[in-house]
Amino acid sequence: MHSADPAHADTGPSAARQLSPARRSLLIAAILSGNAAAALLYDALPPILADLADMLGGGAHGQFLAQLASTLPMLGVMISGLFSGLLIASVGIRPVHLCALVLFALFGSAGAFIDQPLLLLGSRFVMGCAIGTMITCGTTLIAAWFSGEDRARMNGWLVSAGAIAAIGFLFIAGQVASLWWRAPFLLHGLVGIMLLAPVLSLHALPAAAPPPLGTQMGHVARLRRLAPVTPVYLIALGLFVLMLLFNVQTTFLMSDAGITSHARIAAVFMVNAAAVTLASVGFGYVASRFTPVNAMRIVFLMVAGSMLIVGSAQAQWQFALGLGISGIGVGMGLTTLWTWTMQRAPADVVPHAVGLMMTCMYLGGAASPFVLAPVRAMFGLRGQYFAMAGLVVAVLLLLAMLGRGRSMRPAPQDGR
Repeated sequence: MHSADPAHADTGPSAARQLSPARRSLLIAAILSGNAAAALLYDALPPILADLADMLGGGAHGQFLAQLASTLPMLGVMISGLFSGLLIASVGIRPVHLCALVLFALFGSAGAFIDQPLLLLGSRFVMGCAIGTMITCGTTLIAAWFSGEDRARMNGWLVSAGAIAAIGFLFIAGQVASLWWRAPFLLHGLVGIMLLAPVLSLHALPAAAPPPLGTQMGHVARLRRLAPVTPVYLIALGLFVLMLLFNVQTTFLMSDAGITSHARIAAVFMVNAAAVTLASVGFGYVASRFTPVNAMRIVFLMVAGSMLIVGSAQAQWQFALGLGISGIGVGMGLTTLWTWTMQRAPADVVPHAVGLMMTCMYLGGAASPFVLAPVRAMFGLRGQYFAMAGLVVAVLLLLAMLGRGRSMRPAPQDGR
């Protein structure tokens, strides 16, 4: 087992470079498994939501249950962030990752055979917990095996894996659903089988030895040590609130503009997924040239610009342009947030730090409808895009002025 000095985790050579090419490839596959699995959370059900609603009773009640089956896994992902880091630190990376993969495959595929609503919703919730744990395992592996530019590059690959999988699953789910509407559920089992070998190949983390038994900090003490990461968590929360404005409201906006074809709407969102992929991979190679603060300023400016484009769009290419710019910003933002979290968190609590980061991301997504509802009520469907873009720019300007004021403040002189 290789060891790494936590004090030099960001500056020394990556421990992964000492692995053989075959083992390094399996390690990367295990790292990417969580985000690839998470793509099914978003893209397995949309083609079959109408059929699922009919199976659950039809009408408004059936539609509500179908939407709940689609969104309930996000709650599982959020909750898993509170305990997955502790499990990894207590049990080890391999058994936790393997257990999560098995639960994902079994409970994700269960929808193909379950008709009872509560059982279906329960299986979707457990699947969400499993996905969240797999993502935490992946980010923990990055923090343990990669450093410096290698770490930023791997965080970019992590984001792009989910986006690439999303494009593929959107296409596959639509095709297999035409043969049997429940078939997309079985993709969970297929993905689980494909990822089994990389997860089984995992070894112990190349980290410093843990404190002696009996001297380890409690869970609350670990959380207190994450105080330096709190600003990053708040930024992630805000970014995900804005992201859902595109993921949900843009579909309604396109329908309002007369774009109702499922194929045309899917094509626009595939542009977004492709942009996330390209941006996350590309930014991983140049991330070292930006401070995290400056990178996130660029991200929020791009998101604000894309809101202005989407809010005024009428044609399909205009929506695609707006979501493409948004995708570039999101790809840069996610890569920066994961890397920034690993940099600011103490080395021995990184699993907890990345687990809570995931919780904050999905909490932002879950809170977005409640945050944006009054904005839409005040400004309308299109007006909310302009209002949120103005708010983002105003906050960035305010933070810039506050930062400039602090930098211009004279330093205290000794003895006076």
